Order: sequence, then C-alpha cells, then structure tokens
Amino acid sequence: MKKFIGILVLSLVLTGCGTKELDHQVKSADASNQEKDTKSPENKSGWNTIKVVSGRPIIAKLKPNKGNSAKREEIITKIMEEKEFKEGVYGKATKELAEDLSVQQVEGQIAIPLANKIYGSHQGFDQAGVIFFENQSSGDKQAGLWIGIKKADDKLKKLVDGLQAKVDAGEINAKYIYIFYTPHTMAENNQLNSKVVKALNDLKRDSDIQLNSAFSAVSVNTIDGSVKIAHNFITKKQQDMLRKQFPDRKFHFKQQGRMVPRKGEPDVEYPKEKYTDQPVKKGQIILSVGDGDFMVGSTIYKFKDAAKKLKQGQRVIVDSTGFILDSLPGRGTAVYVTVLPDYKPKNADLSESEVVRKALAKNKNNRNPGIGRLAYDEQSDSWVVGLKSDGILDSTKTVFINIDDK
Repeated sequence: MKKFIGILVLSLVLTGCGTKELDHQVKSADASNQEKDTKSPENKSGWNTIKVVSGRPIIAKLKPNKGNSAKREEIITKIMEEKEFKEGVYGKATKELAEDLSVQQVEGQIAIPLANKIYGSHQGFDQAGVIFFENQSSGDKQAGLWIGIKKADDKLKKLVDGLQAKVDAGEINAKYIYIFYTPHTMAENNQLNSKVVKALNDLKRDSDIQLNSAFSAVSVNTIDGSVKIAHNFITKKQQDMLRKQFPDRKFHFKQQGRMVPRKGEPDVEYPKEKYTDQPVKKGQIILSVGDGDFMVGSTIYKFKDAAKKLKQGQRVIVDSTGFILDSLPGRGTAVYVTVLPDYKPKNADLSESEVVRKALAKNKNNRNPGIGRLAYDEQSDSWVVGLKSDGILDSTKTVFINIDDK
C-alpha cells in the first residue's frame, strides 16, 4: 500500500487550499454537437464549452475506452482488500474512498507528470492553469482529476492527445479526467497571495494595535481565486480597503480568537475581587514569568511586559493567536490574559498563588514543573502541593511538598 501513501501526500498538496480537479476538451468545429447550457459560466479559454460540471465549463473531453471500467473495478477491489485501508489509515473505509484513491494512484500518477512535461515543468504548468483532485469521501459529487487551463493553445491540444492515447492504451480512465476553463492560474494565485500578505503587513504597521500580538494567515482558493484571511486585528473598514485594493477577487475574513487590543487598551483583565474562598477550577496556573513571556501548563507565551503585569502562581485564562509551536515546551503568543480571583480558604492565611510560589521555590531543580494536587488542610493548617517532576516530559513522577499556612 506504499503507493497510496505517496499519492495521498500529493492529494493534500493539491487540495490544501480548497482546490478541485479539472477537465479537458478539444475545440469542436461542430458546435451543434455540443451540450448547451443557458447558465454556462464564463469561458475565455478560446475553446467552446462542451458542458458544465460542478459549475465549471468543460472545454475538452476524452473519448472513453469501454474496457477500462472492468480494470478500474479490479483496482478498487484491490485497494479495499489492503490492510491499511481496512484499518482506516486513509479515512472511513468506503467504496467511495477506494475510488478516490484509485484516481490518485492511476490518473494522478500519469496525467500530472504528462502535463508538467508538456508545459515544460511544474512551474510551467502553474503559469498555464491549475490542477487538483475531487474526492467523494470529502463530500464532492464525483471522484476525479481536474485540469484547469486559462488559455487554450497547442500545448493543451498536445495534452489532450497525450491523455487520449493513455485512455486508448487502457492506462487511465476518461471518466475521471476533467479539463475546464479556469480564470486564474496557480502562478497568479501565488502572486496574489504574496501581494495580500504585503498589504496585511502594511496594515499592521499603520494600525493602532499591539503589533507583537497581531496575527494573519492568507490562502487563495485554487478553484475560484477567492481569498480567505484568518486574523485577529483587521477592522471592518480595513476589510473594505482590502476589497477595493483587489477588486477582481472575493474576500472572506474570519476572526480567530480575541481581537488584538488597540494601543492604550489593556491586555490584562484583573478580577474585581482579589480573593475568593471557593476553589477556582477554570484557567491555568502561571509557573514562571519573564520580562517578555510567561509559562502556563506546558506552553511558554510571548507577552509584552509580562513581568510588570503578571505574577507566578496566578490562575489565568489565556487568549492566544491560536498557533502553538510543537516543541517542549510549546511556544505561542498571548493576545489577552484574564487573571482569575485568588483562592484563599476562609481560615487560611495564605492564598493559592502564594502557596504555589513557595512550593516552586522549594523545587527549583524542576525545570518543567507541572502542578497536580493543591489542597489546604485546615486541621493541620498546612497546604499540600503535588509537583510533577519535569511534568512536560514525565507526568508520572510527582513530588509532594508541604507548605505551612503562614
């Protein structure tokens, strides 16, 4: 099943930005034989629209080889018998998924290299159009490899002829190849992505926000060329500015997490009542604080002037940019911190945060502490703190420390 793994990786690359497969057609001299659709989408390829599939104008169609259907069923059956398939390595084990995988294994391995060869290289094809898979297992209507071309020319004719030869030889199935007109090429989408990123960076610099916490991520949809932006700082007015700057593309904005405070606005919320006599279950305890960062759980967050705003032992809720570097410890950026009331039992002299600081001071050799049990015993007038030794790496080792309530 090694072949499928490689092809799946390719599929992820081709469909990562919401892309779809493409179809291919040779310009017909006899328009009367073409299927007509009064609602046909725009087609500026130079070739006629044969039909419309999934809202895309098909400009070239391969002639089927009837003998290929039985061969495909054999391939699908073989895939479904593989151990990895049955175990759900590629997703829920359905015939639809097996058919999707067969297209990636067969048409993908033949048609994509052929297209790159005819157009000179992978980059050469990117200048001419787009290419992607459609998968039934992902909710698409049909399994297929879609080839989108912006301007039909001799290279497209050569590609059609080459693919038809593969169909006639029984190497691929015409049913799964879609060749259509695309208004945007992959190269144009990539260029647009870079321009939008630059525009966003300019917005950040010109905005009255705390730059260190501002975040944005851009993706351009391969199929329709629309732009999706996830962010935590772009105002409605700025969104309109971007739309005017790129009038030919549709923009979709999605706020991720809490909006970055504007300059002068607080980025920390302190409790109205400093103490509470009820145990606080929400949030996490700050294990350490530096000049520009603090640590909670197994993550270190960048946070401007952290040492001036926060204290070790406080219980907090962290609103971050949403991106955590997968390391030990993890690393992220905090946008806003909510400090929760400090737990202090009715008859206790110390609060939870004070006890945590004392316990951590007694266990300085533990570079990555993790707090397990934390309880006050009124009868002995003391606290018990369970510190996980190197908590990030080994949560099974716990050191219990007794702290007198004074």
